[in-house]
Amino acid sequence: MRKIFVLCVTCILFVLSCTISEKAVFDESVPIEDSAWVTQGGVGKIVGYNGISVDWNLGMTGMARIPAGDTVLEWNIDGTVTNTARPVKGEGILFRYNFHPQKKYFFRIMRKNNAYGLDVHSYNFDEEVSLLSNEEFEMHFVDFVPFLNVESGTTVLN
Repeated sequence: MRKIFVLCVTCILFVLSCTISEKAVFDESVPIEDSAWVTQGGVGKIVGYNGISVDWNLGMTGMARIPAGDTVLEWNIDGTVTNTARPVKGEGILFRYNFHPQKKYFFRIMRKNNAYGLDVHSYNFDEEVSLLSNEEFEMHFVDFVPFLNVESGTTVLN
C-alpha cells in the first residue's frame, strides 16, 4: 500500500514539474537573481508571507516568486502525510525556511521524530527535473523542517 502511495505522490509531482508556472510575485522590485519560487501543490494553501496575508491563486501547479532569505510561510494544510498516508488538515500552520536565490522549492508533508513538518526539495531555476523516479526525487531532498506551531498545543493537525 505504501509503495502505491509513494508512486502516486511521485507521479503527481512529476505532472506538477512539467506544468509549473509562475502565477504570483510577492515583490516586483526584487530582481529574479534574488528570488526563490515556491509551490503549494499537494500540501495546502499558502495564506501568509512573513506575517502578511496573501491570496495567491496558485492551484496545484502554480509557483509564487518570493524574495530569497529567511521566510515564514503560513499554510492552511490540506493534504496527506507522505510517510504515513494519513490525511491531515490545519489552519494557520507556520513554516520557517531560509530560501536560496534562483531555486524552485516543492514540499511533502511528513512526520518525523514525533513532529509534523515539510520535507523540502529544491532544484535550480533553470534545471529540468523529472520526478518520475523516486530516486531522482530524493536526490533533490534538502531538509525536513518541523512546523513552528503544531507542537505548541494551540494548533492541531487533524
